[in-house]
Amino acid sequence: MPAPDASTAQERRAPATIVLATHGRPQLLRECVTHLADAMRPGDELVVVECCNPDAAEALGDLPVPVTHLAEAHQVKCAKLNTALRRAGHDVVLLTDDDCRVPRDWVDEMTAPFANPAVGVVFGSVRGLSELPGARAGVSLPPGAAPPEHWNYAHGASMAVRRRALRDIGGFDERLGAGSECRGGEEADVVMRAAARGWLCAIAGGATVHHLDWRDDAENRVNLLGYQRGSGAYLGAALRRDARGAAKTFALRLLHERGMWRDERRARGGGFRPRMTVAFVGGLRRGMRLAPERYLDDRADVSDGVHAHGRARVLWVTDEAPDRNGGGGNIRQAALLDVLADGADVTVLLAGHLSDDSVRARVTAVLEVPRPRPRSRESHRALRRRVRDLGRVLVRRRPADVEDSARTRHALLPVLRRIAPEFDAVIVQHLALAPLIEARTSGHWVVEVHNVPSERARQEAATETGARQRWLLARERAHAHRFQARMIAAYDRVIVVSDGDAAALTGGAAHDFLVVPNGVRTDRAPVELSDAPSLLLPASLNYRPNVLGALWFCDEVFPRVRAAVPDARFVLAGRDPVPEIRALSERPGIDVHADVPRMEPWIDWARVVVVPLHVGTGTRLKALEAMAAGRPLVGTSVGLEGLDLLDGEHARIVDDPEAMAAAIVDLLESRGDAEALAARARAHVDARFRWERVAQPVLDYLEELADRSPNRACSSRETRLAARPGIARRLADVGDV
Repeated sequence: MPAPDASTAQERRAPATIVLATHGRPQLLRECVTHLADAMRPGDELVVVECCNPDAAEALGDLPVPVTHLAEAHQVKCAKLNTALRRAGHDVVLLTDDDCRVPRDWVDEMTAPFANPAVGVVFGSVRGLSELPGARAGVSLPPGAAPPEHWNYAHGASMAVRRRALRDIGGFDERLGAGSECRGGEEADVVMRAAARGWLCAIAGGATVHHLDWRDDAENRVNLLGYQRGSGAYLGAALRRDARGAAKTFALRLLHERGMWRDERRARGGGFRPRMTVAFVGGLRRGMRLAPERYLDDRADVSDGVHAHGRARVLWVTDEAPDRNGGGGNIRQAALLDVLADGADVTVLLAGHLSDDSVRARVTAVLEVPRPRPRSRESHRALRRRVRDLGRVLVRRRPADVEDSARTRHALLPVLRRIAPEFDAVIVQHLALAPLIEARTSGHWVVEVHNVPSERARQEAATETGARQRWLLARERAHAHRFQARMIAAYDRVIVVSDGDAAALTGGAAHDFLVVPNGVRTDRAPVELSDAPSLLLPASLNYRPNVLGALWFCDEVFPRVRAAVPDARFVLAGRDPVPEIRALSERPGIDVHADVPRMEPWIDWARVVVVPLHVGTGTRLKALEAMAAGRPLVGTSVGLEGLDLLDGEHARIVDDPEAMAAAIVDLLESRGDAEALAARARAHVDARFRWERVAQPVLDYLEELADRSPNRACSSRETRLAARPGIARRLADVGDV
């Protein structure tokens, strides 16, 4: 689906409230509001809070836009902003100053980032703010997630907030900002308090605001000292609230002091530097005395908790974007969400970006949190790698996947703490994210296990030749068992992909798991089987079990196939191939195709699809797709486990390399055998593994939650089904209605 152009998106944007808090300066007000009116669209409103300006009513009287004029007694700027927020008629509120001139596209550009419901604060670029303390003149930040250096962008000249976010954190702190003793720092203070509550800060694209240079040098010096005092004050307040959380920002600010001193010495002489330091330290001391205080109530503009037509409210938490054209985990999530959306109101909390528009259209909302750069396990220095491995197994004692996901969990946790209480069920994807259970305060929590770390460590140890690596894997397996037991006990329900995974998770102990195998769509008719001797491995080529399986196949099996069928070709197609996989393309008859946009054309091209895994748990979704597409399948017992396949009936299941090569050669040379095997396999997956069928246990579970909810709007199953146009059809397909 092509992305809509920017002008179309802007035409469809929600109305916004523009707020202008001003103190006197009648000569600036009229020109400012004229520019604002030019940037507004039908539905937008302008709220002006002013004092000490008897000419304000005249300046606002003939504007061609709706204006709310609030003439207040003299008060600090943040008090005016809170007054305007109470009167604002829209959730997105834009802020600027009367000495700023906004371009015509300013409102459109500043509201665009709020399409992500996780965004609470937005800043735009400003020309003329290089005198901010610590700021670097000429800094141009790219649109997207805001960096931690607030002093380079946090300013009231071009700022937008989500009203719900400001209510959530208690509004602007009226002890900061212009007119207060601290004289500044209110914008950065909002950023830090919002981040602590899981609201993201973003940088808007384009639409640079012009900040007028109307002060003389003496006034600029006074203004600069005020900014410096405010910088210390908001950092002091942050350290008082959460010293650990604010430590990084405080350290970065101190590192910028040296550069700021150098710039100020050039601009204003060395004697001004001590005054800057005194102002900063004075603000820091003042901020340390500011206890948290609320100035706006926390009334949220959200649902009152009543379920429309008895539908459960579900939060789906993942760091792997649901995507029909991605890898196995991406496809599984996209398909499950498609089914669940018929029976529940599903919101997705994603560390990353959702590019599949069909998934976005099916769910209620998508909250996207920037995904931190993962720590790489690869190291060119053996000593560093060994020290890291020893630290993991002897000190931290957690599975490698859990350690690797620590930064991602840290990014998701504040958002989850804020929004999880609004939902009946929270479904966490992957055991690596399972420690997010610490955010639980209410509701039912479910973890979906895509693979079992303890079993994978056992399988890898069985194929490992080095004593050191076997010892590390044994420790990994022991830590994984303990971690799995803790997570299983902490969650209300655990979803697994197969009965084998359920047994591996508990070591055979009984537990009430929800078994939801991988599924497949069978509505696409298979194309005719190719005559060319073509083999395909469709897989995520950065996933270690797939890498090990591909290397084994290329070393042990494919040379035997080529010996019998010299013109045979083997293609590895999938995302992000590691260097070991890319190097395979240098071998005769082997091609590697990275990051293919769709896998269907490659499956249609193949005469035989192979799944040569010796390590892994769960079920292989690509194997199901190959069978649904009418392609004969050859794999190992590990690669094809959990699918209830019989060797020779639905697929060829062989672990010995010579026997696997012989099975592949038979299917390449005998079209009749290949077509018969493929036909039986397709009938098997059509009867057992359609997504509508395999997702039914989850739908039933969510329906039970809706039935037990005291706030549900209706209770009868028939009424709920009538309200879900898709679910009745799906249940009919699987013979349930």
